Amino acid sequence: MSGEPVCFLHAADFHLEQPGALSLEMPDAFRDQLLEAPYRAAERVVDLALAHRVQFVVLSGDLLDPTWTGPRGPLFLVEQFRRLAEAGISVYWVGGRSDLPELWPSLLKLPENVHRFCRSKPQTRLHEQNGIPVARLVGASRHKGRKLRPRDFRQQPSDLPTIAIAYGRANPEQLHVEGVDYWALGGRHQRTTGRSPSAMIHYPGTPQGRGPDEP
Repeated sequence: MSGEPVCFLHAADFHLEQPGALSLEMPDAFRDQLLEAPYRAAERVVDLALAHRVQFVVLSGDLLDPTWTGPRGPLFLVEQFRRLAEAGISVYWVGGRSDLPELWPSLLKLPENVHRFCRSKPQTRLHEQNGIPVARLVGASRHKGRKLRPRDFRQQPSDLPTIAIAYGRANPEQLHVEGVDYWALGGRHQRTTGRSPSAMIHYPGTPQGRGPDEP
C-alpha cells in the first residue's frame, strides 16, 4: 500500500435497541439517562467525525434492531447521516446480526451519502475526493448462518489503501488476505486491535457500555 493518507472513522455496535442496566429502585432521572445513553453515544460518534473532518465513516454492524426501536431508531440514524451529508462525509455500512439491510423500513429512504453493502458477496467501492479515488472499500453484510469468510474479501494489490468491512470473528491468521490493509470489524462490545501479517484488525467496541463489564 502507498499513496496519500486517508482519515476515516470506524464505529460499530451502537445497539440503539438496548438500554443500559435498569432497576426499579433507580431514580426516574437516572433511569431516563440510561434509556437515552445509546442514542447520545451514537450522536457523539457523529460529532467526532464532524470535528475531525474525516473523509468517510465506516460502520461495521449492529447499529440497531428497528423491530425493537420502533420508528425512533431509523429516524434518529437518518438524522445523523444527514448531518454527515451536510459536511460532505460518506458512510459505508455493513449489517450485522441485528441490522441486516432487509430489516430497514422500506418507506424510509437513506440519504445518498450512505452506501450499504449487501450480504450475498463482498462488494467493492472506490471512495473519491474531488473525483480522485483515495481508498478502496470491500464489504459484505452478515449472512445468517454463515461465518465470516475472509478469503472472499481478497483483492488485487493496489496503491489505494484497502479497507475490508465485515461483521464476525476470525483468527488473525485467517485475516492474512491479499490486498487488504485494514479490517473494520463489528460484533464485539469490547474494543480490540490486532494485526495479521499484512493488515491491522480493529473492533471499535460499543460506544456505550450496558453494564459494569463493558467500558
